[in-house]
Amino acid sequence: MYTREQTRVVNIGNTAIGGGNPIRIQSMTNTKTADVASTVSQILRLEEAGCEIVRSTVPDEASAKAIAQIKKQIHIPIVADIHFDYRCAIWAMENGADKIRINPGNLGGKEKLKLVVDKAKEYHVPIRVGVNSGSLEQDLFAKYGRTAKALSESALRNVGYLEEFGFEDIVVSIKASDVNLCAQSYELFAKERNYPLHLGITEAGGVMDGSIKSALGLGIMLREGLGDTIRVSLTGNREEDPELYGDPPKRRGDRFLPDLRTNRDRPDQSAAEGGEGACPYQDPDEGRDHGLHREWSGRSARVRFRHCGRKGCRAAFQKRRSHPESPGGRASCGVGGRGGEV
Repeated sequence: MYTREQTRVVNIGNTAIGGGNPIRIQSMTNTKTADVASTVSQILRLEEAGCEIVRSTVPDEASAKAIAQIKKQIHIPIVADIHFDYRCAIWAMENGADKIRINPGNLGGKEKLKLVVDKAKEYHVPIRVGVNSGSLEQDLFAKYGRTAKALSESALRNVGYLEEFGFEDIVVSIKASDVNLCAQSYELFAKERNYPLHLGITEAGGVMDGSIKSALGLGIMLREGLGDTIRVSLTGNREEDPELYGDPPKRRGDRFLPDLRTNRDRPDQSAAEGGEGACPYQDPDEGRDHGLHREWSGRSARVRFRHCGRKGCRAAFQKRRSHPESPGGRASCGVGGRGGEV
């Protein structure tokens, strides 16, 4: 399996990813990209929160042309998110996009895709191939179901479209809302290609649910050596996405350490979820579990998360052993001196 030290180096503007470069934090704007002032304002706030690469939707020509003005006022690379209109990809690159994100199968055929690839070669712009479990090709779904095999095959198929035109300046993302499905899909793909990987759990949720779900998924993949850029996708303010990695972003060597505790000192979060000093991850549904079943080299463990709801609690979890050799233990919030094995 190709790990991050072995992936190809891809340059997104002046930011290099892959090949052992630092893992980069990415986020996405939710403004109308054509509204230059609003988009720039949000990107600058994202920069302050620790964002290193930003993605913006480009659904039309006006949005593509706005990139040129946006770039003059920001300090990080901008990625143009393209959905169906191949012309938007071309316009975005002509206006300075540092990378484009496409699903090659959605652009209307190989002739239109070739026009996009030729423009990317001309402007030296990398392409991120984005695969999502919610938009899996029908033939792969019929053959494999909604599985890791289907998603990895979809990624390989779409990468293959670009490779046919001699293009290899590629980044790949394989998104799913199911943590195991997402992680296993990346693992399968990394056995076949050494392109840099952008990691993320799609539809992760709000600050509490999304933080835990993303930390689990990203933590699993990062520990396995996968991932060159990462994004935590939360419902709410975009500035909260990169802040979850720490303030400022915390690194150990070349690895970012997702830090769930970042929100613990926010009065607005505490008030919203239980009053001053209450656990920022307290679930409105008391006793609700966040479960994850994960395989580690033939060993499995069921990981169950509970929030104790005590004031000052950060997040409590339990890991139930289902195999004698599986990693196990429990940890508590530490309030009142409670603790346990990890």
